[in-house]
Amino acid sequence: MSTYKSFAVVGGGLIGLPIVNALVAQNISVVLLSRPEGSTKTEHKVDVVLSTVTTMAAAAQTSLVEAARLTGVKLFAPSVRDAD
Repeated sequence: MSTYKSFAVVGGGLIGLPIVNALVAQNISVVLLSRPEGSTKTEHKVDVVLSTVTTMAAAAQTSLVEAARLTGVKLFAPSVRDAD
């Protein structure tokens, strides 16, 4: 049994949304992090962050990793691309 109880998925595109849907289908707590549309800030306790950002936004992961570390996230899974 996994010790991870709550997930955050960064990016709701072609990869992120299916992951969110699969987690929800398993009754797992999940938060979708995407571009802000307003100034509402809600805090969530998250064990795992799954980054599904595109290659063009991959540099933003540095800030995400630092934020995850500061908030006690147990696992950060970065978005990576295989070398050609």
